[in-house]
Formats: sequence, structure tokens, C-alpha cells
Amino acid sequence: MLKRTLFKNENQRFLNSHQKVLISEKETSERKINWNKKANSPISIALLVLLTISICSYTLYMFYKNDQKIILEISGAEVVNIPYNEKEKVDFYLSKVSRDSFFESYSEFLKQGLYIDNPVENPSGSGNFEFEMLDVNLNEKFMQFYLSNLEKNFDEISFSNYNGERLKSIIKNKEYEYSFDGNNIGIRIKDMDFVNHLEKNGLSAVYKTDIIYNTSFAKLGLNSFSEIYNTKETCIARNEITKECFSSLDNFDVEVDSSNNLVSFKSKKKVYSGEDFSNIEFSFILQKTK
Repeated sequence: MLKRTLFKNENQRFLNSHQKVLISEKETSERKINWNKKANSPISIALLVLLTISICSYTLYMFYKNDQKIILEISGAEVVNIPYNEKEKVDFYLSKVSRDSFFESYSEFLKQGLYIDNPVENPSGSGNFEFEMLDVNLNEKFMQFYLSNLEKNFDEISFSNYNGERLKSIIKNKEYEYSFDGNNIGIRIKDMDFVNHLEKNGLSAVYKTDIIYNTSFAKLGLNSFSEIYNTKETCIARNEITKECFSSLDNFDVEVDSSNNLVSFKSKKKVYSGEDFSNIEFSFILQKTK
């Protein structure tokens, strides 16, 4: 009971002292307001205007939206729209050229037997490759082939805007990160900034963000190299060198010539192959993995 009484008394003393402080601050504020009213001279108004202009003349806003850092540098008191449309154009350019480059690389890899470890064309010039094992460095080899086509395809484009040309330069100088795990492929350009200057209003906006393109064989309606290899091994193990056995590769129409173990594929849809849109066609001669 003694402790509660002391605590209560302490609270009361604090409230009393706080009220005195508030009264004192109120009186001081009133005196300041009255003083300002009396001092409402042209000089004080001019100083106030100059102070306001100096505060509003340059403001830096930094916030996060959808995990992307957005920086707005605003000269003046007016807020401007962030130039998302420029970023969306770059997204479209990267997505379109990357997609076409992927189809082109995939088609060439299959036709030339580059996915096969030590490919042997039999007979020479037929386009039929003996297929036993996948290339041991397949992922790295395919990625480098794809990036080479990506740079080539960008180099052939003349963009009519500044950011398109910037993207083209970034790809050419390899100023990006990339990854490929055998199925998923990704490209990331870090901290690309988009600047919008409005000279008429003295405003400027800067939007800084990563440009990312991710896709996979499945998303593009293709079967991966490992899926082709695993299906080939399954059919050999079952001793089912038939069209039905290879039907699990459902993105292709398949024909099987069991007399010489030749399996031929034709994609069900047409894709970009470097010059125009056509079906992907390739074939291989079954060889059992030793």
C-alpha cells in the first residue's frame, strides 16, 4: 500500500509539473504569435518566401514499391510522374530479343548435334547424329551460344530511342548477370536508371531498378535437352523404340525408323529461327549409354 501511494503521489507531481510546462509553453507561443503579428513587415514576408523557396527548390524522395527502389529528384514544388513507360519499353525489348535468341539457339543446337557429347554424323551430311550422352559442359556451352546470338540480334536492331540504344550497349559490353541451370534461364541488368527531364517546368525524375528476364523450356513450350536424353534412355531400357514411347516429348511430333534406330522430331509450333518462323526439326540415331 505504501508503494502504491508513493507511485500515485509521484504521478500527481508529474502531471502538475507537466501542466505548468504546457501553460508556460502556451503563454510563450501566444507571445511569439502576437510578436509575429506585430512584426508582419514586408521584410519578414520576403524572408519567409525565400525560406519556403529554398526548402522546396530541391527535394529528394526515396521509397520502395514492389521491391524496387525508386528515387525522385524534384526541382520545384511540383511532383512529376515516374517514367515507367521507358522502363516498360526496355522490358519489352529484352524479352522479345531474348526469347527469339533462345529459340534460335535451341534450334541450332539440336540441328547441329551440339547437345551431344562427341557427336558423330552418320552418314556425313545427313543431319543424323549418334546420340549416346549429353555434352558434359552442356549448360555452359548452350548459355555462351545463346548470349552470342543475343548480342548478334541486338546489334542488328536500330532503336529509335535513347534507352533502346543503351540496352543494346549493355548487352554488347556484357554489363549484366546471367544464369542457366539446364531448364531455367535468366538475365539481370542491375540498377538501370530512367531519367525524365522536364525543362519547361524545371522538374526531373529518376527511376532506378533492375531489368530482369526469366524464362524456361517449359514456359516457351519446348522440351529440355535433359528431357530428350531421359526419354531416349527410358525407351532403350524398355526396348520400346516406338513413336508411342517418345510421345512424352509432347512439344514435338515424332517419327521412328526402327530399322536403323533413327528418331526424327518436328516441333508442333513454329518459332523464330534466326531468319523467319519455322518448325524445329532434328533427328538422332539411338545409342545406348555405356
